[in-house]
Amino acid sequence: TGVQMLDYRQPYYGSAGKLTGVAWIPLHSCLDYSTLAHEIMHGWANFVLPYAPHWGFSSANGLLGGFDRSKLVELGEGRYAAGDFRPNYADGKPYSPLELYLAGLLPAEEVPDIWVASDGAWTGESDDEHGRIFAASEVEEWSVERIIEEHGPRTPAVADSQKAFRAAFVLVADWEYPPEREALEELSALLRGFSNPADDEDDETYNFYEATGGRATFATGDLTRWRKPGAEASLAATARAFNVRPFAASRSPRPFVASHGSPRFGGATRANPHLLCGAEHGPGAAESAASGRADGPPPRFAEDLPGPYPTHP
Repeated sequence: TGVQMLDYRQPYYGSAGKLTGVAWIPLHSCLDYSTLAHEIMHGWANFVLPYAPHWGFSSANGLLGGFDRSKLVELGEGRYAAGDFRPNYADGKPYSPLELYLAGLLPAEEVPDIWVASDGAWTGESDDEHGRIFAASEVEEWSVERIIEEHGPRTPAVADSQKAFRAAFVLVADWEYPPEREALEELSALLRGFSNPADDEDDETYNFYEATGGRATFATGDLTRWRKPGAEASLAATARAFNVRPFAASRSPRPFVASHGSPRFGGATRANPHLLCGAEHGPGAAESAASGRADGPPPRFAEDLPGPYPTHP
């Protein structure tokens, strides 16, 4: 909501019109519940308020940034403080009412007015009592009615909106630094937790179900069952066309690194049903895939690829 939609439903994504978005997270150190929920929210919220794609210096107070309005203090001469917050990100909190509305998970009438400083900027000062100080000369209230007038109503509305979502995660890495087995298991565990449709019993983290207040689910597992008919042959043909090979586990010091833009592909495994492992790309990749590797166990998802690929015992 906020600008025209990008169409990810083209044939080259293979989604038959169902894919609604693609997000790229470049560093494994960025992978946590808050970052995942933040990027998912961008599928619904971009340029809604007058501060780029995030909430900026406003009381939207969600995973796209902003502050708790109850902490806003006017310090005079166009200077303000609102506690510890970031204009473009937040950690360890659920979706805000505005974000839930934009996602189709909350009625418009439950969204409070938003205090917005459209030209807000940090001053470099800090107040011992109130935190970092920002300056603003253009301050106004944005009601949900104004948002609707500006961008149109949320369609479909909460009564008819989608509540169950499914995603596939694709791991991309430099073929010279394939991810360690332990790193793959750690990432798969994170995705299991994020997609768990229940309270994780941790007051400092919010998986997707918790971030939506139990209003929606976000499934990532059992990818093999959801694979389209003929996907195996298509994947293998694409891999051969681009001279790629499946990952094998190694003692890599740098898992989850993407250093160049070559295509990578992969499939789900029994060990990591929430994760589409990437593929290596480089000279001799096809030959190595056909003959196996002597420096480690067979590829993690070889059982998902037809053709002359090594398989698990």
